Amino acid sequence: AYAHPGDRGAAARLHRQAAAFRHVAPSGVTPRLVDLFEPSEGLPGGALIVDAIDGRAPRLPREMTVIAETLAALHRLPTPAATSPLPRQDNPFLATLAVIEHHAARFLDRAVPE
Repeated sequence: AYAHPGDRGAAARLHRQAAAFRHVAPSGVTPRLVDLFEPSEGLPGGALIVDAIDGRAPRLPREMTVIAETLAALHRLPTPAATSPLPRQDNPFLATLAVIEHHAARFLDRAVPE
């Protein structure tokens, strides 16, 4: 987890990431969360310890089916409970579009000046 010394949001961010690993574990397609180290002076972001994955990046486009099956396994999971620390959007499409528009407004003119 990224953090800097004195980062007050580090612990919450770390626990949100751990909750995400726990939530997707039943899908069988993600690394298993083994342990969590709380943020400390020597490790300001804390750490998540997960199973190592032996593998490589997918070979595209040949392995698109495997990627689709993995995403389908994740999307078959129930949505997180309202009490979960995981973020929820009322309308995921509009939330994603807002992020895209935000980044486009900040960076598109630099990426494509003409």
